[in-house]
Amino acid sequence: MPGTIVVNVGDILARWSNDTFKSTVHRAVNDEAHDRYAIAFFRCCNYDTVVENLLDTTSKYPPVLAGEHMQARIEDANTVP
Repeated sequence: MPGTIVVNVGDILARWSNDTFKSTVHRAVNDEAHDRYAIAFFRCCNYDTVVENLLDTTSKYPPVLAGEHMQARIEDANTVP
C-alpha cells in the first residue's frame, strides 16, 4: 500500500508476547516495476536481559538471556548442514 511502512517482528518480541506478535522471516522482495527501498534495522536488548513471556498466559518458551538467544540464532544461521 502506498505510503506505508512494514515492520517485521523478531524472535524476542515474539517470546515477550508469547506469539501474540509472530516472528517473521526477514526478506525484501520487489515484484513491482518501480523502485522499492528496504532498510534493515535490528535492535535488541542488553546481553543479560531475561526474555520471557510478559503476558498472564502459559508460556510457549522457556526464559532465555537475550545475548545467548541471539548468539544461538547467529550460529544456527551460519552452520552448514
